[in-house]
Amino acid sequence: MDARGWGVNAHPLGSRDPPVPLARYLPRYRVDPKTSPDNAKKGKEDATRLWIALLLALPALAACRARPSQSQETPGVDQSVTMETLFTEVYSGIDDARRVVVRDAASWRTLWDEIVGARTPPPELPAVDFGSEMVIVAAMGQRGSGGHSITIDEVRADDGGLAVVVRETAPGRGCFVTQALTAPVTAVRVPAHDGPVRFIEQKETQDCE
Repeated sequence: MDARGWGVNAHPLGSRDPPVPLARYLPRYRVDPKTSPDNAKKGKEDATRLWIALLLALPALAACRARPSQSQETPGVDQSVTMETLFTEVYSGIDDARRVVVRDAASWRTLWDEIVGARTPPPELPAVDFGSEMVIVAAMGQRGSGGHSITIDEVRADDGGLAVVVRETAPGRGCFVTQALTAPVTAVRVPAHDGPVRFIEQKETQDCE
């Protein structure tokens, strides 16, 4: 406290207003003329103890006021969802670009047969428990050479639904690739979800020089 009676830390953090005297917030002791000397002395001692207690508490109050609040999870903030890659194939039977969410076994079998195409013998269908899981598939479509790839980088909760981050990569300068036709596709398994699914597309070119 300085000579003008300003309290330590009495000035609000970040405020442009002048500080308020500490004494303004503390009780003043007044002696009733009818009060006995002993009671007056006791009341004065009580008031003094109150002043001391308030002065001692000021640093703690200021620290509480200045302490930054801890970050808390806010409803609607994106959250990552556990996912497992079921397969990634370059020479699939899907010639067009697709983004598919599979929620039942019959649809999964139909799509799998299309993915493997005329391959002999056909790869075994990856097992999925559609009671608690579902499959997300991303197909790049047919490309005129090798060096192309597609991945699902992340699946996250998003305002009652799911957001799926899909990344397509194309070969750039200095890349030696096969001239065979390719049709990259990938699929991941995630916990079952009844909400809408949106896809976030990312494309990049990877140079080999």
